[in-house]
Amino acid sequence: MRGSKSDRLLDPQDPLPHLERLVLLEDVVGSGTQCLNAVKWAVANLGKPVLFIPLILCPNGAESLRLEEEQSNGRLTVRPVVELRRNDLLGPQRKGENGWPITDEVEDLARRCAVLASANMDPFGYRNTGCSLATFSNTPDNTLPIVHHKPRTGTWEPLFPRVYRD
Repeated sequence: MRGSKSDRLLDPQDPLPHLERLVLLEDVVGSGTQCLNAVKWAVANLGKPVLFIPLILCPNGAESLRLEEEQSNGRLTVRPVVELRRNDLLGPQRKGENGWPITDEVEDLARRCAVLASANMDPFGYRNTGCSLATFSNTPDNTLPIVHHKPRTGTWEPLFPRVYRD
């Protein structure tokens, strides 16, 4: 006979933990491409409710995750801590919504500086998300390169360098 429920969760002879639900945490979700496969896998394969909590969620990621949430038959719940709106972004993903008082000037600067960045980097970050944030631990690649990217030319030092993990 087995012991308490907590003993079963820690039993090295039992290869599968007895989960009642799963909580997935993420720091920043821009487009959702990095997290969506893991979230879909958990919902499809674990047979348990999944709560996904991004610290910061950008609009494109919100759209993708909300669609997945709707299609999950109640198995997925998405609850961001901070959800950015389109007018919080810079560049094409703002989709013409009014932004900050200096939005036009910052977007112009980002476009002009993009010529100094690497050829595979969009002026408004990964997939032109246009996020304008840095966290205490890293700067997301969907933030404007003028904030985080050090071009090979060495023409400037970023305020918040991105930590590349690959």
